[in-house]
Amino acid sequence: MRTNKPSNSIKLVGVMLAAAVTLAACSSSSSSTSTTAGSSSGTTSGGSSNSEVAKAQAFVKKYEQVPTGIPTTTPLKTKPPTGKTIVFMHCTDVSQCTDIGTGLQAATAAVGWTLKQIDYQSANPATLVSALQQGLQYHPVAAILTGLPSAAWASELAAYQKAGVPIIEGYTADPLGNGIIANVGGTPYTTLVGQIIANWVIADSNGKANIVSYQVPDFPVLAAFDKGFTDTINSGCSACKITVVTGTIAQATSGQGPSQIVSALQRDPSAGYVVTDDATWIDGLPSALSAAGLHVKVAGESGDVQALTAVKSGTESAFTGLATIPGAWTMLDAALRYVEGMPVPAEDAQLPVQLLTAGVPFTVSNSYNLPSNYQELWKALWKV
Repeated sequence: MRTNKPSNSIKLVGVMLAAAVTLAACSSSSSSTSTTAGSSSGTTSGGSSNSEVAKAQAFVKKYEQVPTGIPTTTPLKTKPPTGKTIVFMHCTDVSQCTDIGTGLQAATAAVGWTLKQIDYQSANPATLVSALQQGLQYHPVAAILTGLPSAAWASELAAYQKAGVPIIEGYTADPLGNGIIANVGGTPYTTLVGQIIANWVIADSNGKANIVSYQVPDFPVLAAFDKGFTDTINSGCSACKITVVTGTIAQATSGQGPSQIVSALQRDPSAGYVVTDDATWIDGLPSALSAAGLHVKVAGESGDVQALTAVKSGTESAFTGLATIPGAWTMLDAALRYVEGMPVPAEDAQLPVQLLTAGVPFTVSNSYNLPSNYQELWKALWKV
């Protein structure tokens, strides 16, 4: 999805903005590949050491457990005032944004607030700028947006700061500041998920994995997954190999990911694993693999209905769920605390995370909605 160095994120955003008008015309032929080998230390008989595999197994076991709580435990000082408005910038071309909107609708209703949802397209950052301009017309107490970094809409930061309207982000690589008061599911969370999937690959392959990694670098936050995954493989699997295949937003959201991956596997038939930084990029991959006569194990983050159904059936192997709906409640919590003059939790209020495999019971859903009583836990903190 992205390069292995998150320091390149701003450069990538600049490229994305310059090329936004042409993204939709991209084809799978524009994909590129590169190869990263594991470190040479700690090998035994040409493979990874037993200690590397044992360490990965212990890491995986920890994240197979079902989470039992929400990230915040401090209650609000008082019950929130009713009648406030929140605006949400809804990216229509990424399915997780719809789930976030669903979560925000329920969360704002719980406290008697109004949600205004304004559509934009991730592949066309100019539409987000327009959406943000429209958002101020509703006189909101806060604005929520996800995915695209502030470099894509920096022209609107001053207007929001002048209006006294904070911005709450989700799933971006942006730091706090300049009016951004929270970032749910940002770099620390996404890095952790990359480490979880890498350790699963090491453990599952007994430290001998040849991996195709499908990346979409136009979403800089996903660079944290790629870095967490790649760094863990390089430092913890001396006999592993990674081949990177990149796609644009337009390619990934239009379903071209599977064909790009199949092409990479045909170039290197020895590859036994495919890893993606977002399951939605590879919807339909099991059918494409079957048609090409290819057999690999598939893993990644943000498992959706198709990916998790495939895990249940055995045609894909391991995904983490993405708590888009519970995460929306975490985003609203930041707005509630801001309104009450309370400290807002640190940059990355940790989302619940679990590794989902055929050996772990789980419910198939686009949103990872655990713990099951998360709404009641939030309402108790909010005194509603």
